[in-house]
Parts: sequence; structure tokens; C-alpha cells
Amino acid sequence: MKKSLLFIVMAVLLAGCGSAPQKPSEPIKKVAVVGITIDPASILDYGIKDEKDTIPGLISATFDDVVQMTESKLSGIVALSPISGFVGSQNYQGLGQKIDDDRKLAVTVGGKSMVYFSKEEDDVEDGLLTSEVAKKLCADLQVDAVVLVYSEWSAKVDRFVPLGRASVENRVTVWGRNGNKVFEEQVQVSGDDVIGTGALVALNAGTMKKDWTVAYGKSLDEVIVKLKTVLN
Repeated sequence: MKKSLLFIVMAVLLAGCGSAPQKPSEPIKKVAVVGITIDPASILDYGIKDEKDTIPGLISATFDDVVQMTESKLSGIVALSPISGFVGSQNYQGLGQKIDDDRKLAVTVGGKSMVYFSKEEDDVEDGLLTSEVAKKLCADLQVDAVVLVYSEWSAKVDRFVPLGRASVENRVTVWGRNGNKVFEEQVQVSGDDVIGTGALVALNAGTMKKDWTVAYGKSLDEVIVKLKTVLN
């Protein structure tokens, strides 16, 4: 019995090895955002049926806002290598993998799509990089760390009063130039405005640009407060 319990404990400990963030061994003075992925799958359960086919296009129209917001907020706490400067490069694009999930949307910048670094859907959601890829990205982009943002866009309906609001959960991971994960945090935030009732919420260009991007920014603000303690 004792041996069985010991085996279980060791298995749990070993399962977590290599995945938990480690404190940076050297200061992080400059970073690059190498991946921003938006997953709207949860929104597909809401709204009017005819609207569902238009959701990817509506979210794509917010890409410029999402990129500007992400880089602006990060640049407030650390130097940044702009996505526009490397997104079309052969070194960056050459690391791209194709995942079997057409619901996820990789943000485009200047007509170039940001890439996935794994074929596995779970790896993309968890912001995972291999040590080799993390090291190569940092070296190629001449930064101390790289940042991945995985953003789930959904709708939240209040439990007692069926009022719907935009909801965004951002999962942010940071990988240092030594190939280690140095930060991981996820925060879910709901928008302030009521945009529907019951199982129906308004899915249109106005609510996507306003309510979901605002929720995206609020979630990112909370993440950055925690990231700042790692950088300092």
C-alpha cells in the first residue's frame, strides 16, 4: 500500500516537471509576442443561427485592435520587438505548424498570419513551446523572452437574471532565452454591458469591436500586473 501511494505521489510530481514556470535566471529587458490565438468556439452556442457563419469574419476585423492593445499594454512594462517586424520573416514562418482545428484564429498582422508552434491543439491552448523553439525564437528576434497569448471568447449569462455579456479568458505564457517557461497566468473577465438575454447575445461588428475587445484588454491588464512582478 505504501509503495502504491509513493508511486502515485512520484507520478504526480514528475508529471509537473518541466511545465511549471521557473524564475528567470537573467533579467528580461525585451520581449516579442510570437503568438496570439483567438478561440471563438464557445460563442457558437449563442446568438442567432444565421450569425454563426459570420463570427470568424467579425473577429478578424478586431485583429488590429487586439494586436495594438497587446503590444501597447506590454510595452508599458518592458521593451518590445514589434510583431510587424518579424511576422513575415522566413525564420519565424518556418517554425509554423498546422493544427487540425479550423475554429481557432491566428491573428494576422500586415496580411501575414502568426504561426502555431505545435500540431497539437492542447499545446496551442496551453501556450507550450519546446525548449529548442523557445531558444531559437529568442535568438532570432534578439529578445530575452517570447510571449504567447491564447484568448477564448465566449458569452456569460448571469445565473439569476438571464442577462448576457461578453466574456474573455486570456492565457499568457512567457518563455525565456534559456528555453524555460518563466511565467504563466490566465484570467477571465466579463464585459460591463448587457448585450443580450437568455441564450441569445448580440453578435455583430459593434459588439465584437467594443464588448469583446474591451474584455480582452481588461483581462490582459490583470495578467500584466502579475507579469510585472516577474520582470522586476
